[in-house]
Amino acid sequence: MAATVTTRDTAGWYRAVERALGRVRPQEGHFHITVAFIKDEIDLVGAGKVAEILDEELKGMTAPTFVFDSVDAFLSENREKSIVNLTASRVPEEWVAFVDRIRTRLSSAGYHLGPYRLHVTLARVPIEYIGVDALQARLARIAVPPMSLTLTKADYRFFQEYDWFVKEWLLPVGTHS
Repeated sequence: MAATVTTRDTAGWYRAVERALGRVRPQEGHFHITVAFIKDEIDLVGAGKVAEILDEELKGMTAPTFVFDSVDAFLSENREKSIVNLTASRVPEEWVAFVDRIRTRLSSAGYHLGPYRLHVTLARVPIEYIGVDALQARLARIAVPPMSLTLTKADYRFFQEYDWFVKEWLLPVGTHS
């Protein structure tokens, strides 16, 4: 699922992240929020089934708004890299419920999922360069002004050999109850 993030050219906080990374280059684009990283190999039939689940869950959903207000780092699942990320102190309850529904349905369909946390990846830093604790200490000194980001587009990306399967949904902006 995709969101737009104000970065390098306009945000002092992002330049501070770049300095904290030292020689590691930040991600150049395609900033997004991942709801479910499916670890299993999937064929096109399976990709279609995942898209059906997303179709059903996204039906009638309005675009959620997040207030991102800090940067942090956590270890990747294989513990080889720190994931430097933009994150939110508070996550809307409707988003938590949405993510839980999708992840429950995918798990019930037999898919193995990576862990979830709301974040936008800014960089991947090899552990041998700097440990996650030291990196977190550097990042904790960076003040991120609260940024409201509205998620107006959702997409599902599936890669198999040389072909991409991509399905996109536009989420209407509306009021949340």
